[in-house]
Amino acid sequence: MKFKVGDKVRVRSWESMEKEFGFIDKWNTINNGFVTGMRNYCGNIYEISEVHDGICFLKTCSNYWFTYDMLEPVKEETN
Repeated sequence: MKFKVGDKVRVRSWESMEKEFGFIDKWNTINNGFVTGMRNYCGNIYEISEVHDGICFLKTCSNYWFTYDMLEPVKEETN
């Protein structure tokens, strides 16, 4: 799935990415580039602030970048 600036996304759970991709090193880096320091973002919803060649930057998460496979779309609520 491709995302664009302004989309609301949820960072996937650590467990789902571990199951899908596995680990690549002894520091538990998931084999899609998701590192241990990013774990506290899992399950939270953010807005995409920038997208460059499949890499997303999320508002308030300026220390990290996220690939499409680390994110899942969040549907807008309607009244």
